Amino acid sequence: MRCTDKFRMRKNSRKQVISPCKSICSFSRIPANANDVCVGCGRTKKEIREWKIYSDKRRRVIMDRLRNSRPE
Repeated sequence: MRCTDKFRMRKNSRKQVISPCKSICSFSRIPANANDVCVGCGRTKKEIREWKIYSDKRRRVIMDRLRNSRPE
């Protein structure tokens, strides 16, 4: 079974949302936003730190936000 770029199969055959990390960890403060945001993946420091404990539902919400915030 092949993996997609945003899901990985778990042993119990459920899809797991994987991290959007691109290994370009650099933080830039966006003036309109009080959070530090990674220029590589677009997540906040809190989202990166807590990614492993988030539910798949919460991860999908973050992934959708990241997908929708990309410049066209």
